[in-house]
Amino acid sequence: MTDQLAVLVVAVAAYWAGRLRPGQRLLDRAEDRADGPHGPAWWAAQAVLAVAVAWVLTTHPRRSATNRRAWREARNAPLSPALTFDRKQTEHRKDTP
Repeated sequence: MTDQLAVLVVAVAAYWAGRLRPGQRLLDRAEDRADGPHGPAWWAAQAVLAVAVAWVLTTHPRRSATNRRAWREARNAPLSPALTFDRKQTEHRKDTP
């Protein structure tokens, strides 16, 4: 009887945790506090964000590695050439006086 009650309690707790999503709410709150002044709330937000990063790295290592590689390539990508303007084209525009 106690085993059935324990299973029922765990099932109800898991259902409500899925409905209320406390982890997502905590992460959203930490993201809001991460940019603020460096006080106790900021330090708590840093701890929550560190746990979130560790969670992502351990549960999705391939995706995390691919994302890091893509970010590094995007950061090191060559810049496009600077824009040049043709004076003849700008002199003959109809909307200039």
